[in-house]
Amino acid sequence: MKRILFVLPLQYGPNWGFWTRDAGLMVLTLREMGYDAWLIALGDESTVTEDKPVLPVSLDELSRPEWWKAQRPDAVVLGLGSAPRYDRIRQAALAATPRVVERLDTDGMRSARLFPKPYFICALGGYLDRLPAYAGWLAPLLAAARTTLLYSLPGLMDVRMVATMRRLPALTAESPIAVARIQQMIETFSGAKHRIAMIPHPVNEKIIHYDGMAKENRIITVGRWASYQKDFPMLEKVLKGFLQRHPDWEATVVGEGVPERRHPQTDWERRVTYHARLSHEKLTVEYNRSKIYLMVSRFESFCIAAAEALCCGCSVVGSNDVPSSFYFAESQSGDVAGVRTVKAFLETLDREVGCWANGKRNPETIASVWRERTGAEAVARATVAVLEEMAG
Repeated sequence: MKRILFVLPLQYGPNWGFWTRDAGLMVLTLREMGYDAWLIALGDESTVTEDKPVLPVSLDELSRPEWWKAQRPDAVVLGLGSAPRYDRIRQAALAATPRVVERLDTDGMRSARLFPKPYFICALGGYLDRLPAYAGWLAPLLAAARTTLLYSLPGLMDVRMVATMRRLPALTAESPIAVARIQQMIETFSGAKHRIAMIPHPVNEKIIHYDGMAKENRIITVGRWASYQKDFPMLEKVLKGFLQRHPDWEATVVGEGVPERRHPQTDWERRVTYHARLSHEKLTVEYNRSKIYLMVSRFESFCIAAAEALCCGCSVVGSNDVPSSFYFAESQSGDVAGVRTVKAFLETLDREVGCWANGKRNPETIASVWRERTGAEAVARATVAVLEEMAG
């Protein structure tokens, strides 16, 4: 098996971050390992540069078996999000090779029937982020209507999505809980099990790694803070409570969308540093100097930033609303708040501070363990293993 194609139905731009994460990072890593790997994305020849292994196509070409056969792939990894509207692409890829796997990029809660509350929260976030501010009041109504409709009539989406997933010989999901939930969904609506591998998102280990520097008493968190999903109001409340209780700790908040503030008025506010945007190189420095990565999101399919922090020797604190929190807390590398409240986050952070103070958190060990789990080369090897197993 030599030629592996990774498909993203997104408009390609050479400077849009395609090569620092996800499918693009996998392509570059596999090429270094000796594979003939390519990224397939939407576009034309005008977007291509000689130094990037990308094949620009149209959706119509992706839906044609003859286009796929002309590419002569040994294996294909799809990033279609289990959306039934892309079934023609799946069928066309399968016409060229039986070794087709789909990466779901999910927390496992795709079914309104099985997970109505999380489904509503995710739908609400989507509408709030897309609607103009003056129409935000419509978001809960639209989310409630969508959740109620799909809960009442699972044939509209759940049954179709399961049929879509079962078209392929194998799937991958990003955490053990996500795998279990997708398996539950497939069994519920088809009565059969399916091959689902647990493969996390990759971390660019060439840039993001622990350099052995001494850790400071510092929390770090990264996000699109204007998004409902990331929940900046919750973050601010947690940081306020934590920094008031721990006067020897500081915090770093990275990401655009933080509301404008006047000059810091209180001691805890002066101990928070904000960065609208940092390069991966500068972000690695911030991960390396920090002890705890804080994830207050309402939902996450995975949270690559948390995995990056782990590879730099941080531990992770998240809530049980995010399945990957439990995965990240394995191997003495974090803790999970039992409920998603300020009080629970503060209690969990207090425990985590104690773990660092008592020597129960070792940054070298954390970084080593998570490099072997989420480093790009490790994720590439795991992906190849699934594809080779299909070949056998």
